[in-house]
Amino acid sequence: PLGGVLGPAVLASFVHGSALRGFADREAGRRSLDLSLRASASRLGLDAVRANLRALRDPAIGALAPRLAGLALPVAVVWGAADPFLDPSVGQRLQAAIPGATLTVIPGARHFVAEDAPEQCARAIRAALGH
Repeated sequence: PLGGVLGPAVLASFVHGSALRGFADREAGRRSLDLSLRASASRLGLDAVRANLRALRDPAIGALAPRLAGLALPVAVVWGAADPFLDPSVGQRLQAAIPGATLTVIPGARHFVAEDAPEQCARAIRAALGH
């Protein structure tokens, strides 16, 4: 509701400032967020930002957990050791819930681990795929 009052530009700025903590390299994070949130600063992007923020608190997400045990495909869980939003123990629980899943916790990487450590992420994914 606050986004409707403040407007899309202010809401996008708030998301930008909060999400920036998720990058090990602040400047790279700033560039990435500038690009990804550009559309969110318009009136058309406001609904998408609100939907994403609501999804973070959706209680239906927890109902998906039992379905993880039925996954029959290669899964690589890749986590930033310094994630300020989700502790690596969440990644451990995810790996334990998915049969055959691998877990790679990357030192120094934060929440946006694929941007912080792309080479290490690629190696973990290739290993899970058997390549």
